[in-house]
Amino acid sequence: MTKIIKKKNRASSFPNVVSYQEQQNGVIGVEENVNDIIVRGENSFKGWLCWAGIQSLYIDSNNDVYSASCRIHKLGNISDGFKMPEAPLLCTKSWCACAADINTTKIKSKQYTSLVRIAKSIL
Repeated sequence: MTKIIKKKNRASSFPNVVSYQEQQNGVIGVEENVNDIIVRGENSFKGWLCWAGIQSLYIDSNNDVYSASCRIHKLGNISDGFKMPEAPLLCTKSWCACAADINTTKIKSKQYTSLVRIAKSIL
């Protein structure tokens, strides 16, 4: 079950992501905008499993292919070939600054696998 938080430092008016948050009564899904996550400074996913490279790709001006705009994981080059990861990658970046990257599925630990649709087929 998800809910929309209406009064929590909102930067944008439309929800485009669901984040699951631990509360005293368990884990709840919150529909919100990725920009709200950035405004609140809740965009640090270092050590989390991230589906970048599975759900997203970033290609730079040299045709190098990365799993996401953070460019942490180089997958290859369009000319030479590249291989997409078969499993989520461990994030090593302190901050996720791109809205598209934040919208990519992430989980803090494997115990949350059941909360995301894509995880069931990979983990």
